[in-house]
Amino acid sequence: MSNEFSRINLNCTGASLIPNGPTYGNVANQVCTLPGSSPGTDVVPGSSYITSGFSYNPGDLWRNFGIIVVLIIGFLVANVVLGEKLMFSAGGNVAKTYLKPNAERKKLNEELIQRRDKRRASKQDAEGSKLNIASKAILTWEGLNYDVPTPSGELRLLNSIYGYVIPGQLTALMGASGAGKTTLLDVLAARKTIGVITGNILIDGTKPGTAFQRGTSYAEQLDVHEPTQTVREALRFSADLRQPLDVPQSEKYAYVEEILSLLEMEDLADAIIGSAEAGLAVEQRKRVTIGVELAAKPELLLFLDEPTSGLDSQSAFNIVRFLKKLAAAGQAILCTIHQPNAALFQSFDRLLLLQRGGRCVYFGDIGENSSVLLDYFHRHGADFPADANPAEAMLDAIGAGQAPRVGNRDWADIFAESPELVNVKDQITQMKTVRFKEVGGHVKTEAKEFATPLMHQLKVVQKRTNIAFWRSPNYGFTRLFNHVAIALLTGLCYLQLNDSRSSLQYR
Repeated sequence: MSNEFSRINLNCTGASLIPNGPTYGNVANQVCTLPGSSPGTDVVPGSSYITSGFSYNPGDLWRNFGIIVVLIIGFLVANVVLGEKLMFSAGGNVAKTYLKPNAERKKLNEELIQRRDKRRASKQDAEGSKLNIASKAILTWEGLNYDVPTPSGELRLLNSIYGYVIPGQLTALMGASGAGKTTLLDVLAARKTIGVITGNILIDGTKPGTAFQRGTSYAEQLDVHEPTQTVREALRFSADLRQPLDVPQSEKYAYVEEILSLLEMEDLADAIIGSAEAGLAVEQRKRVTIGVELAAKPELLLFLDEPTSGLDSQSAFNIVRFLKKLAAAGQAILCTIHQPNAALFQSFDRLLLLQRGGRCVYFGDIGENSSVLLDYFHRHGADFPADANPAEAMLDAIGAGQAPRVGNRDWADIFAESPELVNVKDQITQMKTVRFKEVGGHVKTEAKEFATPLMHQLKVVQKRTNIAFWRSPNYGFTRLFNHVAIALLTGLCYLQLNDSRSSLQYR
């Protein structure tokens, strides 16, 4: 204003001059009503107008400009210095926040710690917990094909796949990138909504019904969790929604404590999951992902997509060791895995190996020290060094690794003509016959697609949402500031303004 108004003069006209009327034509006898005016003239200098009306002195122009420059420099320096000196978070995942304990959580945590200490003292750590999964259901698939539409026509992603998953055993699904590992996992889990699936996918010799997905759990590769929840709350949330409504809540929560013990997360039960920058470590988040699926108490099968991806060798070993304990409890597990080390690979009971084009190269037992698998490849002309990692060597042999493929024959053709595939088909037929007689041709899962009704789901989800808002003060403050503080400031600017000239100036 000092810069602009000091350059101009204002002219008083009409009602701004007093006295005013048709007989008052001599400006020497009139006075202008604008601030900064002088009697006897209708011209008001802009510098006088802002000095009298607004207390802005044009002589202070460069002083005020200097103050603005100093403020800018001061804020920039403060931003640079404080940005380097002040650390509002520890960074990485070394900072963990724990929920303030209450009587219930304190008692539960003490029981978990006592159970862990007792297990370690009796050297039964391999058993993990008293968890016992009694389901004996067997998932089988025969001649499985999967075609998807493309602009150039139908594309076959899976080609004549045979296999099965037995309770109490850990089955690995391996192959080259793009071989169809995740695709096969999604098809078996009934997660595909496009394309054409042919072949038979049966549970105990019977077609799966609408409740098939309720009886299975699927742990995805990405660990997506509500960051404001604790580990125990995440597992309880899954149990509340995915276990049947008629199961007492106390029984659901007792099962969650068993899962926490099996996960070996006794010390982290009340830890906030947090984000990737501050919260649980990658391995711990992966355990929570698996635990959330286990809390649903799947009767049939647990699917895992790359549970060891992004983990170091020790963390990957811990995850597979945990899966081995889970299989020992009676759970049927099928998981994709990418180039494990020899110790990790030895933990699996059975292997389903795919090559590019979605064709099966091998399905069968791995054997002690991979003896069964190595013998199969040896009989067909692939010999590996004694110190080689069988998991990497076999991928190289079929052309899915770094080394060139062994031999000129297609390994999928070799398996298609092998007695091993004939044996697999016979085993599938026997399993279907035996299990069909045991269950009487009826799958034990209920016909309902969802375990709980809609109103119960809304209640549980709304409760979690309210807790998430309460534990996110930054979000709440932002909403309060935007909707209340700014509205009040804006509204008060126009408080008690009327139709006068000064009010118009303020508007």
